Amino acid sequence: MWPQNKPIQEIVFPQLIDTAQESMTALWLMLPKQEIKNYALSTRYNQFIFITSPHPMLLWVTVLYDRQLAPKWLPCYLDMQNPQNLKMLGFLAENEHYPLIFFTLEAPHSCTNVLSSRIEPTQRQILKTWVQQTHSLPPASQPQVSKQLLKQQYKQMQSRILQHLESKPQVVLSRSI
Repeated sequence: MWPQNKPIQEIVFPQLIDTAQESMTALWLMLPKQEIKNYALSTRYNQFIFITSPHPMLLWVTVLYDRQLAPKWLPCYLDMQNPQNLKMLGFLAENEHYPLIFFTLEAPHSCTNVLSSRIEPTQRQILKTWVQQTHSLPPASQPQVSKQLLKQQYKQMQSRILQHLESKPQVVLSRSI
C-alpha cells in the first residue's frame, strides 16, 4: 500500500521493507501508469555520491534508461545524521540488489511493477565505508548547503552517466505498448 504520509504525485523515496528472510532498502516510485509500462524493460543504473561537510549527505541516483525514451532520473538525498537513513544505507551496502517498487499515479495508486537494480561490489564496499565514516563525524547543522552542493555535482554527472549508458550494448527485448 502507498504510505498515507506521502503525497499522491510523481515522487521517489527510499523505504525499508521487511520480508520473511531479511530487511532491505527499496526505492518507492509513483509514476503515471503508461510511464511505468514504458520503462518496464529499461536498463537500471545507480550511482552514489557522499559529502561529509558542511553536513554529511548522500545522493543516491537511479536511472531508468532506454534508448527510445528520455532517461528517467530518480535522485534521493539522504541526511546521514538521520539514524533511519544510516540504517537504510547499511542494508543497501549488504545487498547486491534493491527493488524499485512502482505505484500508479492514477487511482487506486496500486503497486503495478517491481524491478531490481544491481549495486556493484565496489559501490557496496564504498557504502559500508561511508556508513562507518559517518559515525565518527561531529554533529552538523547545514543539510541544505550540502544538498545544494550535491545538486551541483548531480547536474555535472548526468552527462557522464548518459555517455556510459549509451556506450553499452543494449539488449533488445520485445516491447508492447
